[in-house]
Amino acid sequence: MDKKQKLIIGFAAIAVIVGLGLMINKYFFSGPKPFSLGKNSPCPDPRQLVMEDYYMRGIIEKDHKFTALINYYACNPVKKGDYVLYRFSNTLPPVVRIVRAVEGDRFELAKDKKHKAWNIKINGEYLIVGKEPHYFGTDRALPPLGLALGSRGKGLLTGDVVVFSSWAPGDQDSSLFGLTNVDDIIAKVEVIPGQYPEGYTAPYTGTVADLESLEENVKPVGKAKVTESEDRTTAEDVAAPAVTEPVVAADSEDGIVKKKKKKKKKKKKDSESES
Repeated sequence: MDKKQKLIIGFAAIAVIVGLGLMINKYFFSGPKPFSLGKNSPCPDPRQLVMEDYYMRGIIEKDHKFTALINYYACNPVKKGDYVLYRFSNTLPPVVRIVRAVEGDRFELAKDKKHKAWNIKINGEYLIVGKEPHYFGTDRALPPLGLALGSRGKGLLTGDVVVFSSWAPGDQDSSLFGLTNVDDIIAKVEVIPGQYPEGYTAPYTGTVADLESLEENVKPVGKAKVTESEDRTTAEDVAAPAVTEPVVAADSEDGIVKKKKKKKKKKKKDSESES
C-alpha cells in the first residue's frame, strides 16, 4: 500500500468518525431532554417550553413561553383549575389544557340550544367561559363524556381527570376524548408573566354557584347529585360574569312594573269617582 492510498483511507476514516459524532449529537445531546416521569424521577423538573396551539387563548397564546414542572404530579395531587401539559396521543406532542374535574367530582351534561352543542355542570354548577357556559360537540350525538355518566354517577374515580381548552368549543381535550387519567399528565404548567400588554386581564373561566337563569336555555341530560364545590375560584372570589340576560326574568320584571302602573291608574279612577 503506497502513501497515497494510506492518505485516502485516513481521510475516509476521519469523515466516518465526524459523521458519527454529528449523528450522536443530533439524536442524543441536542434538543429538549426527554420527559422522565415516575417516583424515581426528579419532582418537579422545571423546563421552559413554547405553546404550540391556540386552545389556551387568553391565558397562554400560541408561541408564548410557559414553565412546565415536569413530573410534578408524582409528588403532588392534581387540583381543579390547574394548567397541565397532558398527553392525549403516543405519536403527537402533548398539549396544555385546564383541569376541570378530579376524583370525587360529579358532572352532568346539558344540551345547549343556542349552539346546538353540549354544556357541562360540575358539582351542580355550569362551567363558564367568559360570559356563557362552555359548549362543545354537537347535540346530535352524545359526547364521549356522556359514556361515563353511568359508571361515574357517584363521582369520578381515582385517577380520573376532565380537561378542557380555555375557550369553546376547544380541541384535543375531554370534549373529544372524554375522561383522561392523571397518568397522562406530564407536568403542571405555570404562566410566565409579561407576555401580554400591560393591563391585560384574562377572561373569566370557572364555575359560578348562582346560574339558575341558565336553566331556561338548557335541557338536562343524565342526573348527578349536587355536592359542595371545591373550586378555588367561586362567585365570591371574583365578580360574577355578565351572563346573558334571562328572557323570563326580564319579562316577569316588566310584568310587575306594568301591574304597579295599572294599580296606580285604578286608584286614581276610584278617587275621581268618589269626588
